[in-house]
Amino acid sequence: MNKHRDEVHHNLTPQHQVLALCLLTGLSVLSIFPLDVLLPSYPSMAQAFAKTPSDIAASLSTFVAFFAFSQLVVGPLSDLIGRQRVLLAGLVLIFFSVIGCATAKDYETFLAFRSLQAVGCSTLVLSQAIIQDAFEEAKRHGVRIYLVSTSGVLISLSPLLGTFIEEFQGWQGSFYICALIVLLLIPLTLTTYRADYKASLNKPTNIYLNYRSMFMHRTFVSYWILAGLSFSCHFTFIIISPLIFLDDFKVGSYAYGFILLSYGAAYICGGLLAKLLSPRISGPNQINVGFTLILITGAAILAASQLNILSAGTLLGFMIICTTGTTLCRPVAASFAMRFFNTSAGTASAAGSTVVFTIAAIISAVVSYAAADLYVTLGWLFILSSGTGLVLNSLIDQTSPL
Repeated sequence: MNKHRDEVHHNLTPQHQVLALCLLTGLSVLSIFPLDVLLPSYPSMAQAFAKTPSDIAASLSTFVAFFAFSQLVVGPLSDLIGRQRVLLAGLVLIFFSVIGCATAKDYETFLAFRSLQAVGCSTLVLSQAIIQDAFEEAKRHGVRIYLVSTSGVLISLSPLLGTFIEEFQGWQGSFYICALIVLLLIPLTLTTYRADYKASLNKPTNIYLNYRSMFMHRTFVSYWILAGLSFSCHFTFIIISPLIFLDDFKVGSYAYGFILLSYGAAYICGGLLAKLLSPRISGPNQINVGFTLILITGAAILAASQLNILSAGTLLGFMIICTTGTTLCRPVAASFAMRFFNTSAGTASAAGSTVVFTIAAIISAVVSYAAADLYVTLGWLFILSSGTGLVLNSLIDQTSPL
């Protein structure tokens, strides 16, 4: 058997597995605050710092840049010294940085603390590694379905939550709530992992060589590309949804929040469907079903746009189909990818996250710049992404079962 597929020794008891699931849920909640919840507060932040909204938006780019770089260090470091120490350090850094953001008196100070927050948030990438550590192989896919469903619902809730926080607590409110969540997660992290736990059985190798072996592993990268292609469809829709519902369909901010709340229900439906299909069809076939649903969504959006019958309701219905497809594809692809580097799960998780977010960032940027033909571009995105996914999935070597 390939040495990369050897199982690590799991130091987590069944009781600790329950705690690990609670920790993973908490990390999902925490992950929506740095970007998604904060979006409705950009105008008031611009006013507070005497800047334009575009200046405040620049902090988003800075955040993503620091996040992307830091996670490539976080993964190998967690394999070396253990998940608990790295995650605790990240949570502490998030706590102090969000307090700094909330109390900043000028934009430059705010931007500096946002950068530190991004470094701390990069430890959230360890969720995939925690799944690999805490759960035996038979349970990992189900846990990933749960997390994808949970994160989708939380992201969909974010605009509505951000609007409420902005109205009652101002732009600083989301940072203070983020700090409170961190205070709850620190003791949970301490009780989930034993202090001396290390995920890797082998001595850590050179980080560059480790990443090189992963990015040279075609099947590992291919599965993460599949995860990225499916995730990008959901991610892009969330990014451009203000342009669609607020600017085009002219719905109010609260109505927009409730629309995305309804959209989040698709993640629950998709998760239930994925759980139902898992024991009945193979992983590759489940990926095919997911991408087929995304393909159908793209074709439906193009047809409705051509017939001038596209509305907020019809688009939401189409996106529920698309999101169900994403929920079917992404957990399976991640589970298949992570099996190859069990003894370096932290590094593998960071490498996979980099692939997923790079694909999503590129695709969402392309769609955002096509505002004049937004629906046509969105429809073609779904068709091209799903078509690429279906072809790539057929080319992957399936001789080794999960």
